[in-house]
Amino acid sequence: MMDRALHICSVIFLFVCASVAFAAEKTSLFTISPQATELLPVVFVTSCQTATIQIPVLDTKGDVYKTEGANDPLIYDSTIGHKKVIMLYADFSDAVMKVDTKERGKGVLGNGTFQKLFHEQSYGKMTVEIEHVHGWRRLSKSAGKYSSKTTDSHRELFVEIFNLFPKIDFLAYDYIMVNMPRIGNTAFGERDEIAIPYKGNKINVALNISSGSPYVLAHETAHLMGLPDLYTYGGVEGPKNPTGPWDIMSSAGRASGFLGWHRHKFGWLDANRKTYIASGTHRLKLTPLNASSGVSMIIIPVDDPVKPSKVFVVEISQPIRSKGKVQNSGGVLVYSVDAKLASGQNPVVVYPKADLLKAPFQPDDRFDHKDAPMSIKVLKKNGDGSCLIEVKVN
Repeated sequence: MMDRALHICSVIFLFVCASVAFAAEKTSLFTISPQATELLPVVFVTSCQTATIQIPVLDTKGDVYKTEGANDPLIYDSTIGHKKVIMLYADFSDAVMKVDTKERGKGVLGNGTFQKLFHEQSYGKMTVEIEHVHGWRRLSKSAGKYSSKTTDSHRELFVEIFNLFPKIDFLAYDYIMVNMPRIGNTAFGERDEIAIPYKGNKINVALNISSGSPYVLAHETAHLMGLPDLYTYGGVEGPKNPTGPWDIMSSAGRASGFLGWHRHKFGWLDANRKTYIASGTHRLKLTPLNASSGVSMIIIPVDDPVKPSKVFVVEISQPIRSKGKVQNSGGVLVYSVDAKLASGQNPVVVYPKADLLKAPFQPDDRFDHKDAPMSIKVLKKNGDGSCLIEVKVN
């Protein structure tokens, strides 16, 4: 029976490689006993993924700023490996910082919370080394004369900041972080044409931060890595902040990490931890993202299965934070990802069971929505946080 399942997977894999849609009738090839109904489809999905059925790169259908599709290589570097970070401290004549920069540095990094977050979320694929240049450096004008609200004013701010540190080679660092009051929390990320000029070269990414939260710092750092804002701005019609507390890019105050799609986008989630389903009915065990093995993310295309621009994603929800504590909110989380939508334009939308704080689906719940290309039944929740689910692609 195992060999038969693997044979069917191989046939389906060939269909995918030939860019031919899966036939829903394929599921009828499985003739299995009731005792095997939980095991075989899990082997089916996992084995197909092992056969290198890759998740297609999302088609942006244009030049989209901070897309959920592939990162712009003209702005962003690899999100894997050892990253060198330099952390600076700057203030103003009318906003003098009196806190010691060593204390400030420990606080904004959460005494290691920031470094731990990226190490754990990346499964050890990304490590961060932070070099501090202690002592507050004074900018030449009052705080009100500076702004990070436009690309031009933000670029000019960093030009002056870099001039405060003439002995430092900023080209030697992957990320530049500047602690400063009143300017807010803002990441700069642009192509060379409008990037920050520096010693005959260009610096494409840098950030400034006023908050003392390591999660806000993680949010801004993820911008330097290519992620968009998932909260809503710019007069967008439709739901506001539709990702809720489920990703740091939507809520740095409540989220504990990154959605599975962002871990996939960064290259952190291994191929055998995710699968792509274009048609048919599949029953499988979905494991938490922080597990060491198992399929933890399912992707279903909304449009062209060979070159989709929008997909639905199914995964186990992560804990959310509330008043300094972590709340276990495990269940099946369903959301859409649209690469055509820019930062702040709702590129990710969670489809909740109830409200966004109670978004995960639980055993006996069913997800079925007019926007979705599939329906889902949650059959069982296991003690390790995994769930047995049935996915039927329409």
